[in-house]
Amino acid sequence: MQSIDVFNNSETVQKNILKPYRKVRADARKKRRYDNENIFTFDIESTSYEDEQWRKWSWMYLFTVCINGYTFYGRTWDQFAMFVRIINIEDVPCRVIWVHNLSFEFQFMRDLLPFDFVFARTPRKPMFARVGNVEFRCTYFLTHLSLQNVAKQFRTEHKKLIGDLDYSLIRHEKTPITPQEMKYAENDVVILYEFIRDEIKRRGSIANIPHTQTGYIRSEFLEHLKTAEDPYCMRKIVKQIAPIDLKLFRKLEHAFWGGITHANYKAVLQGDLLNVDSYDKTSSYPGAMVSCKYPMTNFIRINTNFEKYLRDPEYACIVDIVFYDLKAKTANGIISKSKCTKIVGGVDSNGRMIAAKEMYITCTDVDFDNIERMYTYDHIEISEIYVSHYDYLPKEYILFILHLYEKKTSLKGVTDREDEYMYNKQLINAGYGNMVMNPYTDKVDYSNSEWSTTPPVPADLYEYYYKQHKTVLVYQWGVWVTAHARADLVKAMELLGDNCAYTDTDSVKDISQNRTVIDVLNRDIHTRNKTASETLGIPWKLFAPADIKGRTHEIGLWEYEYTAVRFKTLGCKRYVCKIALEKPVHGKYRAGNLLPYSKQATCYESHVTVAGVPKSTIEKYVHDHGFDSFRHNFILHEDESNKNTLTYIDSKPVELTVTDYTGITHTFIAGNGVHVAPTTYLMGLPAPYARFLQGHAVSELKILKRRKEYT
Repeated sequence: MQSIDVFNNSETVQKNILKPYRKVRADARKKRRYDNENIFTFDIESTSYEDEQWRKWSWMYLFTVCINGYTFYGRTWDQFAMFVRIINIEDVPCRVIWVHNLSFEFQFMRDLLPFDFVFARTPRKPMFARVGNVEFRCTYFLTHLSLQNVAKQFRTEHKKLIGDLDYSLIRHEKTPITPQEMKYAENDVVILYEFIRDEIKRRGSIANIPHTQTGYIRSEFLEHLKTAEDPYCMRKIVKQIAPIDLKLFRKLEHAFWGGITHANYKAVLQGDLLNVDSYDKTSSYPGAMVSCKYPMTNFIRINTNFEKYLRDPEYACIVDIVFYDLKAKTANGIISKSKCTKIVGGVDSNGRMIAAKEMYITCTDVDFDNIERMYTYDHIEISEIYVSHYDYLPKEYILFILHLYEKKTSLKGVTDREDEYMYNKQLINAGYGNMVMNPYTDKVDYSNSEWSTTPPVPADLYEYYYKQHKTVLVYQWGVWVTAHARADLVKAMELLGDNCAYTDTDSVKDISQNRTVIDVLNRDIHTRNKTASETLGIPWKLFAPADIKGRTHEIGLWEYEYTAVRFKTLGCKRYVCKIALEKPVHGKYRAGNLLPYSKQATCYESHVTVAGVPKSTIEKYVHDHGFDSFRHNFILHEDESNKNTLTYIDSKPVELTVTDYTGITHTFIAGNGVHVAPTTYLMGLPAPYARFLQGHAVSELKILKRRKEYT
């Protein structure tokens, strides 16, 4: 890796590295064109520092640039600004500099480069920013993966180096950089270069690479529509049923709930659970899209016979409803407290309603049915209801999703086609996200080095649904996707009762080991898939494609994952399970259906999930300290948590004199930046949840006799 000065000061080097470009005529620049021949990637390394007055500072001490596979480094922003000026040629296609997590780098350089335009959906999180004919674009929005996982999932030649750069050491532009540290920085930009190079090959042009992950499936579906019998079929439907009325749209927002991620409070109180079966629903959201029905006509407000429409399977409903004397049938609540507009005399378990004297909420007819399955109540009052007729999603969209599922299934495990498999997996997972794009959000503006937001106006809904030709999906379909997926999960929770120890959107943990329950659920889903196939005239093989070994995988079914010989949960997104492994003939361990006392068991491994803590970190902690170390109020100290606190620094340029870790003192200018500091993680228990558990430990929980201690 050479100094960026070699590139900046040598026209010969520039000609050898930069590929020829063609000039763009002035009239052609009305539509932005991109330089597909030259790939630029960029990354910085920074130091965080606190002075004697405890003021926080941060500055860049090293940057790396990859240009068409050639890497360069620099130590100052002046060097980087010179590089940008060199490639910023006016009459050539726009050149893109790719950055992973642009929000970090942008905070440092936002006053150092004269940005013409910055686009962001939230302040300080730019998707792209332009300086003349150069565009900085964030690749994190494309993948929603760390750089380490980008290298892993997209199988780049280079991999992320871990632990080769100690961020706690104070450095500045005069600090010597070791070869190991330089290699660490170099790999970051090379990984990004290899990822973008492959994306350009796959998409054909930078112009075809979207700015976000959901943009992939949007562009793919628009291409798919071009081959349809009526390419404009989706736009016609959108214009007919678009929710442009603001009051209706607000109700849809309130009725939009996510997945049910929750721990049975009795399981939390009991602690260790033995022989817990785990089940996972395959492609839960895509499965709901292709086999369930959705509101396919305009919503109309109804003034009479509320319950008649609410209980009629022909109608999709959005209802404002009050439940009186509500009480959960089991230790699992499904109603999120945050979704209730008003609660009187409520009791919740870590944010999920267990009981209430009065509960006001806006929900769909599907969720009303879910509530009736999981709760008892004295009576209800309905104040307002909107109804639409149910039908399947447009056939073209269902076919598109099924073809993606078929590709994903058939490509899984196929040697030399891993990239294609990952791409199709990414597409099918983004299908739901594309439905719930919310056009009625604050507009973010960046001008005069300041972030600001502007509230949305009702005209934004009309603009999004009627003026943008790429809008081919409506918000209400996404609302019902999650509702249908929750209904499948709720049916499992209802049948399992208190034996359902934990749920997470599309998975359940069952302590009963009664696998006939899953068979019952799968029969219902199979019938639903068959009905959709026959009604829409879609070949059954698309609903149940075969993998590389010839085994069929029907979309949306529950599948057995493993049996945890020990399982423990401390609440939502906090659990650990110990899984027995069996050793096949070829010598590799794989998950097996083994009970803890089976003499066949030769090895165990622990899987741990804690929201907000890297999986590798928490699994190492449990591995080092033992299964029983996973408990309330355990602490991961700064040196082991791998968690950081970020502080955005907005400061005018200030002269600092700093001594680095090698003893070199240097005076330089520091300004805007991001201060990164390691932080301690405490597995705390929220006070309301602690009081709830304490109250139920004596009054409701019947302590089960445990088996003899596992050895």
